[in-house]
Amino acid sequence: MAQSGHSAASGGASVRSSCSEPLGLARTLQAGEDRWFRLQAVAPISGAYDFQHSELPALLDGSLDPKSSVLYSAYLLVAWNRLHHLYDSPDEVFQPPYDSTIEALFDGSHTGPQLFAGTPDTIDALLTPHGFEMLRHPTGRLAKALRMADSTCDWAPRVPVRLHVADADEQAANANTDRCEAT
Repeated sequence: MAQSGHSAASGGASVRSSCSEPLGLARTLQAGEDRWFRLQAVAPISGAYDFQHSELPALLDGSLDPKSSVLYSAYLLVAWNRLHHLYDSPDEVFQPPYDSTIEALFDGSHTGPQLFAGTPDTIDALLTPHGFEMLRHPTGRLAKALRMADSTCDWAPRVPVRLHVADADEQAANANTDRCEAT
């Protein structure tokens, strides 16, 4: 996997992110919330730092691996529905036969091979028109949840930061890192 580093902020410039555990941990350490560890630098690798404006469009437009797009979209909708009540019934967002099986697949006890076998190969076979619309034009609870998820980088690190991006990443759109670096 080829990687090219993007140098982002060093010493006070703003950085923006999303579902990045390294950046979330860095933010926590910088805030002094752990008495044993201190932040010295941070160098996260490709991630969905900007889910609403970078990752979701790439999942939906076919620019990322089709099976990964299916799995990430299904996981997002199922997991976030449990947290934010995005839909009343799976058949609102998932096509048959997945509408009756997808939530059980993402129960935390199924293996990767089971997830692969239990989901379609393309996002077109997974989502209903309403499911596509929810992800293309988020509103309400989904829009609010995305704003929260996309705020991991909305802070100013006081340490060196280097964002890494994989040139041929098939799961995370490079625009995620570009947007994180730009803010």
